[in-house]
Amino acid sequence: MSLKNLILKISILFLILTGNVFAKGLPPGSGQGDVPANILILLDKSGSMGARMTGGTTVYYPEALAFDSSGDVYISQYYTYGIKKFSYSNNTLDVNFGSSGTYRGTSSGGNCPVYYPKDMQVHNGYLYFNSYYTRKIVRYNLSTKKCETVTFTGSYPHAFQIQNNILYSIDRNNIIVRNLSTNTNISCSYSGNLRNNGRYSTAMTVDQSGSNMYIKNSQYTYRFPITASTKCPETNYQSRISDGTSFSYGMVAHPTDDRIIYYSNYWSHSIDKVTLWTNKNGVTSRASKGGCCRGGTTTHPRLYYPRNVAIDATNNRVGIADYYNNGVKIFDLNLTGLKSIGGSVSTRMTGAHEAIKAIVTDSSLTSGVNFGFGYWSSSWSSGVGFRSWSGNITTGKASPCNSRACISVRVHKAGAARINSTVSSVSPGGGTNAADWAKQAKEYYLHSSLSPIDKNLTCQNSYVLVIGDGSWGGHSTAIRSTTALRTQHGIKTFTVAYGG
Repeated sequence: MSLKNLILKISILFLILTGNVFAKGLPPGSGQGDVPANILILLDKSGSMGARMTGGTTVYYPEALAFDSSGDVYISQYYTYGIKKFSYSNNTLDVNFGSSGTYRGTSSGGNCPVYYPKDMQVHNGYLYFNSYYTRKIVRYNLSTKKCETVTFTGSYPHAFQIQNNILYSIDRNNIIVRNLSTNTNISCSYSGNLRNNGRYSTAMTVDQSGSNMYIKNSQYTYRFPITASTKCPETNYQSRISDGTSFSYGMVAHPTDDRIIYYSNYWSHSIDKVTLWTNKNGVTSRASKGGCCRGGTTTHPRLYYPRNVAIDATNNRVGIADYYNNGVKIFDLNLTGLKSIGGSVSTRMTGAHEAIKAIVTDSSLTSGVNFGFGYWSSSWSSGVGFRSWSGNITTGKASPCNSRACISVRVHKAGAARINSTVSSVSPGGGTNAADWAKQAKEYYLHSSLSPIDKNLTCQNSYVLVIGDGSWGGHSTAIRSTTALRTQHGIKTFTVAYGG
């Protein structure tokens, strides 16, 4: 069960435990059962409930990935949504990483901003990543959980690579070559072909021997030999390779064979394996796995505008960030599919559906609670509230009832089952006016003939549980209405902000 679902269920249990929901209204020995509580769930269906969730196991537009020596996977997300760590063995989020499985770093002015991290790599116990818009490369100590700036890049860094304890980074105006053993930068020239092709490149890698830097620019890969004594790449390319990958946001070298490079193929929605000639001046073979866009299987995967790629040198795997499929896909070094991690596209609304279903299918709750359900947004008109009901109590229909607001399930014994079968049909749309749900609750609970409240019972408790995204208008009106329900009729209202 997700954390938000658990919190919502705890909210229901709180009502039960603090409000004597299962109060006995009859004297001992009468042979009668417990008196059930009434709970009317009112769900916000405004447009903002369609926002994607960024917490939990949801991956939000992955930019890059990295592997540690255990094969576990780090996934960087779009904008400032942080870096998540997943266990490779069971695809679960490692809640001990960062805060509940997500590291969000510092503010943009701090040592470790996570702000469009385009590339990542685990090296010597650190997770290195670049912060594109703050123009830094930083590293997070996986043992001590401390983070620090490694170097400023001067311009917007898209790609970096660490080989043999030397860090290489290129951007529009600068090349960074840094000795990680001494934590000092090496002065290298960024001119000629190196700068011309590097400044507009979207991908770069260094082979495992540290002998060549490869820069991807448009349909070509440019090879720049690295001088062993200085660790600097030459400023003139030695090979211009037509690699067959038209556009790429990521490339990475094979962990043992300097002739092999893996690419993300943006336009073809694939991961490509390119094997070069021995002299590294051309392509001897090329393999590809993927295709547009959704669905697929492990054997025949689908990718959707993939971003970066990464090597797991310890376990002989390669992974790719599957941007619009919200996850990563992992292959062996021959591009045989192994697994996917992430891939779910959860919104606030689908999360709320899941949470409500978890509540109304829990026998420990439904045995003592009569549930009802409605949705609301912002009708700002007479088309909200509760005036009448046509048909039987379970399958009938309220009036008013429209796409903006409706009491769709009356509070009764079979209400939980009815909610479970219908709640998924509620989709986001409209604004957010708290006065609407307050009017629904008031008119339903105080209805002269259709209220679920048994006036002959003095111990029956009734509640309104409002689920929303945490922001609404009409607050003052709602406060007046709910205060009157509580003080004059004993009907309590609880609100749960289901954001994320």
